[in-house]
Amino acid sequence: MLKLKNISSDIRKIYNESDYHAKIRILFQEIDYSNGVCYWNVYGKENSFLEITLHNPTGAIYDLTVFFTPLNIQHKQISIIQNNITEQTSFPLFETYIEKYQNGYYHLPDENINFEIYADKKTTTILLSSNIVTLHVINDPITFGFDKDNNLCYVHIQNMILNEEGFLEKITDL
Repeated sequence: MLKLKNISSDIRKIYNESDYHAKIRILFQEIDYSNGVCYWNVYGKENSFLEITLHNPTGAIYDLTVFFTPLNIQHKQISIIQNNITEQTSFPLFETYIEKYQNGYYHLPDENINFEIYADKKTTTILLSSNIVTLHVINDPITFGFDKDNNLCYVHIQNMILNEEGFLEKITDL
């Protein structure tokens, strides 16, 4: 699992640069790979693919990209339980373990995760684990849900929806 290392007080601007290859792509800052990056990769049903690009060594997210076929999206709302969850408006920093891998880059597949994508009219959720969530790290419009062991369980995107071209659009008529 991708583990939370720390929480930054920084709130990162979100850019959407989706294209026909990457149906969900969210950039959290201008791309500058000069300091090195780490890639956390997960494979889902029907060869869907999730890649989170992390800054090395801080663990801050540069880029979250999901490749999928439209048939893999479950068009329904997933229940996000809100009871007894600590909420922090900030930005998550993840463990990168860079000393265990070649300098500046590693590929960390996690074969135990079969992520699912849920979407309705106002939200998109990438579910990585059904563990009980105890912490929300909120970088509006995105909420990262973590369990008691600091494992990332889901990424919840609210007030944005995928349009026909695969771009996330802000919903203006809430």
